[in-house]
Amino acid sequence: ARIQPRVERSEAMLLAVAHTARAQFLVGDTEGRVIFFNAAFEEQRHVALKDWVGRPLAELFGAQCFACRAPLIAAALAGETRRLDINDGSERDGQRFDVQYAPLRVQSGEIEGLIAIEVDVTEARREEARLRLASQTDALTQLLNRAGFEEGAREQLSGIAGQRLALLYLDLDKFKPVNDQHGHPTGDALLQAVPLR
Repeated sequence: ARIQPRVERSEAMLLAVAHTARAQFLVGDTEGRVIFFNAAFEEQRHVALKDWVGRPLAELFGAQCFACRAPLIAAALAGETRRLDINDGSERDGQRFDVQYAPLRVQSGEIEGLIAIEVDVTEARREEARLRLASQTDALTQLLNRAGFEEGAREQLSGIAGQRLALLYLDLDKFKPVNDQHGHPTGDALLQAVPLR
């Protein structure tokens, strides 16, 4: 008699946590059908759980998004936990998710489905890219700085087995007198014009 209230309280707590979390939670059965998803999932994807229980995950995600997740779903149903960064949509405009898919095991250890946790990291990845670009380019000319050049050169050299590569190095002679005689704004304009030529 005491066990039932504890079980109900545990279930209520788990549901409260799932529905208040900012991460998207999804639970599917062994046939790849929806059992549950939380409020964050509903909000992100503009769907309602009541409309999706028992329907295929492939239909819920759509062909392109499901294709990214299919290997993770298969691995979870085979007993493996996998984590991946997924891009939903075009490389430039798509949303990025940090996703983890794991088997849903009952007390006996038997796999009854899968549980997925997806976190929208779109803005974080954009900010990382912006900071990486800023750290590798010159603010005035938008050309690669030393760090950007070294990374770019490493990438180019690692992928040219049996191919030729040319490197052109330019130096602006007598640049200091431009700044001294015509001012730094003119010198800056010259530095911006040279790469365009």
